[in-house]
Amino acid sequence: MLIAIVGSTYGMADEQNNDYYHGTVSGYDFNEYHLQLIKGDWLTAVLKSPKLEVMIFTPISKNLTHGEPFEIKKSGEYTLRVLMPRVFARRNLQLDYQLSLTIDR
Repeated sequence: MLIAIVGSTYGMADEQNNDYYHGTVSGYDFNEYHLQLIKGDWLTAVLKSPKLEVMIFTPISKNLTHGEPFEIKKSGEYTLRVLMPRVFARRNLQLDYQLSLTIDR
């Protein structure tokens, strides 16, 4: 389902159709994930890192809540970003993470 990954490593898919990715974010940097989604899809993101966030960056700007499904209202390409909130980014921390993405159709 994922089209392109920048700055992270693909882990593996499991039997529930979850895709796992591993990466590192430093300071104000971020990692992007590009997905082709269809209206009516449900996207669930689980990020294993307490100081990072995952958000839909385009075509809308929306922080995803950990483990809470988000309904896709319009078909198209979506860009997700894993990033650090400003309070941690200013400290120029470097944090590892594991991201699980599930798309239910």
